[in-house]
Amino acid sequence: MDIVWPRALWSGVMARVASLTVEHRRGAFTEGEHPVSAALVDAHGSVLERCGEPVVTTWRSGAKPFQLQGSLEALGEALTAGFAPRDLAVGAASHSGQPSHTARVTALLGRFGLGVEALRCGGHAPVHKPSEHALARAGEPYTALHNNCSGKHAFMAIATRHQGWDPDYRPAEHPLQALLRRVVDDHTGGQLRAVVCDGCGVPCFVAPLEGMARAYARLAVAGGVLGRIRDAMATQPELVSGAGRSDLALVRGAREALVSKVGAEGLLCLAVPSRGVGLVLKVRSGHEDARMAAARAVLARWLPGLVEDRVFEAFCAVRNVVGDAVGERVAVWG
Repeated sequence: MDIVWPRALWSGVMARVASLTVEHRRGAFTEGEHPVSAALVDAHGSVLERCGEPVVTTWRSGAKPFQLQGSLEALGEALTAGFAPRDLAVGAASHSGQPSHTARVTALLGRFGLGVEALRCGGHAPVHKPSEHALARAGEPYTALHNNCSGKHAFMAIATRHQGWDPDYRPAEHPLQALLRRVVDDHTGGQLRAVVCDGCGVPCFVAPLEGMARAYARLAVAGGVLGRIRDAMATQPELVSGAGRSDLALVRGAREALVSKVGAEGLLCLAVPSRGVGLVLKVRSGHEDARMAAARAVLARWLPGLVEDRVFEAFCAVRNVVGDAVGERVAVWG
């Protein structure tokens, strides 16, 4: 697959770009190395900073704010105006399947006469282990409500019902998915490369990191519906994520408004409204435990002071089974 660079990169594409590697250290020894690529982009598509090799990859859950915008477009202004911030937050979420998450998705579906059977994402155990254990103790099965993508799917099901489309909204050729692809591609500046199938069964978009970061910069400065999605994600991060997770910690530890959204296989997407920028990083090995060490290094260099450094400590420590610190994850610039 050919890589098409954003226009802003052409003049400096031959210049040396800093490399970044997260080292997984146990004691004094390095037992794993995870290369990182990242880009900081403004809403015009200008690349302000970048590191690592150029990457074209799957966006996975990082695209959810823009997929939600597309579903809301299908619903129209009158219905969209009735959604509270908590609804929009869970609609853009990769939530942990906690009771607060499943209750919000259930309420959303119920308002439109739909039940869990309308969700086509499939079920998996809650990401939040105490919630998983509570289900097991009660002898209750997990359902599609516990799927981390159930908020996104709820809005897809609601939009499909409203438009009278085929209730199986998953195929790429479905009218809803065609609409969502147009919305997502617009925010990347036309940089989508392909569509594959996501873990939850709907289309997943492939793009360069620079295109993803441009979309998050547009999220940072947006008004209208997308601005409402941004504000909901920034103010109710516990619905976007879940207890003990890294993207929740980043928002809570930020010194100013911040949108933080993880994607599978080591992706992290940030929108910084006060700076009008989007930042996307990818741990190229897909090792998700390396993500926060990479974020610590990139934020310290490109957006110093944005997030309190203490936030990263728990995520960068390497611990054994009984909880003792036996090493650390450290990002090294080259």
